[in-house]
Amino acid sequence: MKIAYKKLSLGLLPFLFWSLPNLVLAETSMAMIDNNSHNQKNYIEISPFSAKHQDEEMISPKSVNIHPHKNKMYINALEAGKTLVYSNKTFEKLKTIDHSFSDHSSLKAGSRFFGKPVEGWFTHDGRYYWVTYYRWSDDANAMNNSGFALIDTDTDQIVRAFPTGNIPKFITANAESTLLSVTLWGENKVELYDISDVTNTYLISTIALGPKVYAEPGSNRDNACGMCLRGTAFIPHSNLLAVAQMGSGGGIWLIDTNTMKVLRGLRKTPATPRHLQVYEDWLYFSANASGTVGRILISDLERAAKDDKFEPLIEAKKFGEGARTIKIFKNHIFAALNHSQKVAISNLDFTGMKTIPAPAFPVGLDVDENILAVTSQGRGGEGGHRVWIYNYNTLP
Repeated sequence: MKIAYKKLSLGLLPFLFWSLPNLVLAETSMAMIDNNSHNQKNYIEISPFSAKHQDEEMISPKSVNIHPHKNKMYINALEAGKTLVYSNKTFEKLKTIDHSFSDHSSLKAGSRFFGKPVEGWFTHDGRYYWVTYYRWSDDANAMNNSGFALIDTDTDQIVRAFPTGNIPKFITANAESTLLSVTLWGENKVELYDISDVTNTYLISTIALGPKVYAEPGSNRDNACGMCLRGTAFIPHSNLLAVAQMGSGGGIWLIDTNTMKVLRGLRKTPATPRHLQVYEDWLYFSANASGTVGRILISDLERAAKDDKFEPLIEAKKFGEGARTIKIFKNHIFAALNHSQKVAISNLDFTGMKTIPAPAFPVGLDVDENILAVTSQGRGGEGGHRVWIYNYNTLP
């Protein structure tokens, strides 16, 4: 990974020079001013370029998850093939979790290739952390099946890795930590696992939401993804699983986790729903292409699952360009706006919206009572390889 990092750094030199003034601001904790809100914000940066918080393994961070109890956060550095564990108090690195393996069949630890961690989810009151692998490092076009890992957050070690289908992206579990879902971006499928006993985790069902995806040899499977399934959310106190479709105009699908059947698709959403989150009585979603954040009453979803003629009311508002990860926390919506290079913050009904600058180009975020953490994966060879940490208590 050291060699790969040096090659990457050379390619980023023009951007590095351009961004040096911002890095100085970050490292001296000077105030930066958002032109929209006119509020001053302080942040620190963790990156290969940072003087105070330098991390050469911070290569293309895709997502970040703050542990619910243990004062640490998990940053999935996709192109490094590593999950970086940081204190969310001192911002010191606590551990590097290496996703390297020796063979594809048994997924034993080794050094032949690595999985590229894309998304993560905590279960069992934070004891376990599950991470999907977008693809293997020796599968440049993502033509083959991939996997996901189970991490024990007490030791921050991989307990077991599981083989899965093509391009697993989002991973989520129900509140009871009994069911785990994995969306297969490259297959139009969702997998459901029984995780009641993590030592005996097993696949319950693979549910097809559309026809088989055909990709020409040598093509990029990430682009030839069919329905391009992404975010998922278990609807509390029901048997429903909501699945976001980004391809073919997009939509949100409802699956019955008892019968393992697809109930229906809601196709009148804003274009390309990506990330889903349940908060109180609503299902919230980001829609990437339309740059919107929307919400649907859970009671309407439940009615729509039973009545295919009923169309639930969808409330939505334009947040910016390229709405990616969202997080609802303490009655506020936080949205990473990839193309706008900002994070938007609004009330639950989309009023009172303000924005703060974010590293180019923000994709993942998480927030707790102390910090807002935002990842910058980069795009088209520009930006990326940064995590910015904001003081939650000084946000607008």
